Amino acid sequence: MKSVRIAMSSIVIASAVALVAAPSGGATVDNHDRSVSAKASTTAKPVASLVEGVAAPAPGLTADPILLPLGDSIGDTTTITVASGVMAAWTPFAETPSNFTFALASASVRTILAVAQTRVAVDGGDVCNPDYADGSCSDVQDVWTFTWDGRDDGAAPVVVGDYTLTSSAIGAVGTVAVRDLVLDAVTSDVRAPFVVAPFVDGVLDSRTVTFTGMASGYDIPTTGVADLISSSGDTVVHHYDFGPTPSVGHDVVLNGIGLAFGNYLLSVDLVSGGVHQVTDFEVTVVQTQALAARVHVSSPSIFPAVDNYRDRARVTLTVTSSTGRPIPVTGTVEVRKGSVVVRRIAVIAGQAAVSWDGRINGNTAPGAYTIAATVKGPQGAAVNAIPARVTVFRTTVVAASLRTSMPTVFPERDGYKDAVRITSGSRTSTGGAIRGSQTIEVLRGTRVVTTWTFPNTSAHTVTWNGRDG
Repeated sequence: MKSVRIAMSSIVIASAVALVAAPSGGATVDNHDRSVSAKASTTAKPVASLVEGVAAPAPGLTADPILLPLGDSIGDTTTITVASGVMAAWTPFAETPSNFTFALASASVRTILAVAQTRVAVDGGDVCNPDYADGSCSDVQDVWTFTWDGRDDGAAPVVVGDYTLTSSAIGAVGTVAVRDLVLDAVTSDVRAPFVVAPFVDGVLDSRTVTFTGMASGYDIPTTGVADLISSSGDTVVHHYDFGPTPSVGHDVVLNGIGLAFGNYLLSVDLVSGGVHQVTDFEVTVVQTQALAARVHVSSPSIFPAVDNYRDRARVTLTVTSSTGRPIPVTGTVEVRKGSVVVRRIAVIAGQAAVSWDGRINGNTAPGAYTIAATVKGPQGAAVNAIPARVTVFRTTVVAASLRTSMPTVFPERDGYKDAVRITSGSRTSTGGAIRGSQTIEVLRGTRVVTTWTFPNTSAHTVTWNGRDG
């Protein structure tokens, strides 16, 4: 078997040599022929990594601008990706690392040595080692990734400008921008309009807005001031000074105390390097009041039999407030039959819900009812809630039963079937067990032998010893 393998290897090599020589005789060499030639002739060791399943970037340079590399962690570095043009799968790896040189106006300022490149398939498929590539391999690109800190070969920050980047492997690849940090925007951590409700009830009494200066998308230190201006625009009702020391982010606390209800304009002026950016922010001071309400009931029907089946309805209120948040309300829930109010239930501030057991003056009153409510927030007028409807049904006994523990009794007191247990039960119109008075009688013919009466129970068990009385 070993001699056969050697013979087959010799045939492959001989075939490869013949294919390489073919072009001199005018023959055409296809991709498969050249890949076989590469098998026989390539001996260089790869110095790059092969990455499969990742599509290559567009040829050329990709980099974000580097912004004044001052060592303040704001845009000090940029990651640069350089991709070669498309190459055949069998293209050998570069034998030496590539130098990347940054130049401004043709004057070199920094050279970075990229030790290794990554080879990826153009179509995101498999990447073949050039030593063993064949016709099934995809075309490839070489990709270099490295970081520039915006400094020259002497570690000094470079000046603002567009720097040409040249690779010793593939030539000029593009430009990298170095930019100054110039204040160009002001952002806030909440959206306008900003609502303040200064009632000192814990609902939007005091709110804080943070304003931050931006430069090319970066948060930067700034100084500045802010003014809260009346809706007429002619009165500054509050002035904020952010102090002489630049900082990232400035808080404006608005509590609305002493302010008239209405709309205001918060004008914020941030400064960095002599550059001003002004933004106007809408603020509304409102009363803490209920604007609308709706009644909700836990069940559209009540069966007030105290059998744990819809014995009562839970009544809750949904309140829309001027603050856009939940607020405490007081008021009254009314149970109405037609236009007549048959029950009133007080709503206490902070109370989550009230309930009605379907009774009037302690008595079950079947029929259809309307549950209405009038509520009021800490400030402002009362509002009438959108009502809900509920129907009260009487729970009736539709069946009763008696069960005995045995069919015979021998009352000799000898321990053998001396007594029998009798258990009463009932089934109601709701399917539950109703509480009420029960009477169990033992009859002999039409004569009552013994009787038990229970005033308030849903089921009961008694023992009878087979004797009168």
